[in-house]
Amino acid sequence: MHSRISVQRAAQMHAELRLASEHDQRRNRDHRTLLDRELGRVDAVRALAQWRGADTIWQRRASCLAFTRLAAQGEEAMPGLTSIILTVCATVVWSHERFDQTAVGSVLRELSCAEP
Repeated sequence: MHSRISVQRAAQMHAELRLASEHDQRRNRDHRTLLDRELGRVDAVRALAQWRGADTIWQRRASCLAFTRLAAQGEEAMPGLTSIILTVCATVVWSHERFDQTAVGSVLRELSCAEP
C-alpha cells in the first residue's frame, strides 16, 4: 500500500509541475514583452515587483520569473534592477510553496551571471 501512495503522489507532483510550467510560460510570455521594451519598463518592473506579496502562488512565482531575462543583464538592463530583484526574492523565499522556492532559485541563478 505504501508504494501505491508513492506512485500516486509522484503522478500528482508531475501533473503539478506540468501545470506550473505551462502557466509560467503563458504568464512570462505576456510580461516579458513589457519588460523587453525600454519605454515603460520602469513602470512594468515596479508593478511586477508588487506581486511578491500576492495571495496566490502563481502571482508570487511570476513576480520572480518575469525578471529572468532581465536578471541575466543585471544593472545594464536598468539601474536599480538588482536591488528590486533581491527585494522580490527576499519576500517570496519565505513562502513554503515549492514552486515559489524554485522561482527564486531560477531568477537568482540568472542574476548571478550578471552580478556575481
